[in-house]
Amino acid sequence: MDKAQTRPQLRLCMIHSSRKAGGYQASWHKHTFYELGIMMEGTCDWHLDGRPPRRVQAGQMILIPPGCLHREEANRRIQLGWLGFQTGEKIPSQETLRVISQAEAAPDFRYLLLHLYGEQSRRGFASAEICALTLEHLLRLFRRSAQKHRDQAHPPHPTLNARQIQMVQSLAAHLESNPEHPLSLEQLAGYHRLSAPHLSVLFQSYYQITPTRYRQRCRIEKARERLVGGPESVKEIARACGFTDPAHFCKEFKKQTGQTPTQTRNSALLPRRM
Repeated sequence: MDKAQTRPQLRLCMIHSSRKAGGYQASWHKHTFYELGIMMEGTCDWHLDGRPPRRVQAGQMILIPPGCLHREEANRRIQLGWLGFQTGEKIPSQETLRVISQAEAAPDFRYLLLHLYGEQSRRGFASAEICALTLEHLLRLFRRSAQKHRDQAHPPHPTLNARQIQMVQSLAAHLESNPEHPLSLEQLAGYHRLSAPHLSVLFQSYYQITPTRYRQRCRIEKARERLVGGPESVKEIARACGFTDPAHFCKEFKKQTGQTPTQTRNSALLPRRM
């Protein structure tokens, strides 16, 4: 296999940098590509649809996934850069919306970044080779970081053996895939020839959360996706996601996301300058 075939499929969609005065507020917007926000000077808050805002300081950056409604806001003067790109390789969701240090990327990443913006400001475009090198550095960063998080989240367990770990991971995958109407814990435990309480203890030991709470989180995430992406009413979504009581659904939704279902839907439907 030649070098061109092994190179990751990366395409630069946008490159821009700007200085903003204090009181800067962007309008709500979203992209069809990944957007990397890069702080060069000052501090900026990224407001995100249905999620707590992220504060990004000089020397840090944040990756916004495609389709995520967001806006930037700063009280004091800042210098900010944006890098938009598409990749044939999906970046793990835990790597998006996370504030990371530019130093995590690579020793020469900042040099490539400054060179990229320098070319763009002088010539109106950046060379294909510099673009490719910069994006490949980023992709390697996200791969390494995702692997690091997986290792930290699921280190060799001191009390669970390999078979038990496989069982609880299987249970988690089932709850994620079927949050509305999963099989009962008794049914799942019986499949593994365990009692429901025993399987629950193993699950909580591994994930630090009960299967019931894990299922609730999956249901709320599914509801959030339907609120943003479809015309169904809040009651219809609550029922479709396994909640028999709409009031309980609204209470649980706000507890987990910080917004009511209506606020989440409105923030997605009404992009506006705040």
